[in-house]
Amino acid sequence: MKLDMNKLIARILQIGISLSMILFCVAIIESFFSKSNSHDVSFFGILKGLYLLDAFSTFYAGIVILMLTPVIRVLFLAFGYLIEGDLRFSLMSVLVFIILIFSVYFGIH
Repeated sequence: MKLDMNKLIARILQIGISLSMILFCVAIIESFFSKSNSHDVSFFGILKGLYLLDAFSTFYAGIVILMLTPVIRVLFLAFGYLIEGDLRFSLMSVLVFIILIFSVYFGIH
């Protein structure tokens, strides 16, 4: 089975963008019906807000998914190149993934 990297990456980007846009639209609709009083932007705070149908948390979940889409794409590229046997590009993708993780970590703290 031949792995088509371009189709895989395009599908990952399409799913990430579509999911975040759906969450943005749901957050807009939720904001019409209820007043958002939760401003906890931690991971568990967002999950709790999603459970409680909080518009603020739904909006933040859309932002998080939109930001994680390129990170997941780079991770899939690393595994795809490894499966194809191209170690040079696989190592480059892992290096880019590590840089992305460090930049997110040090950007938050």
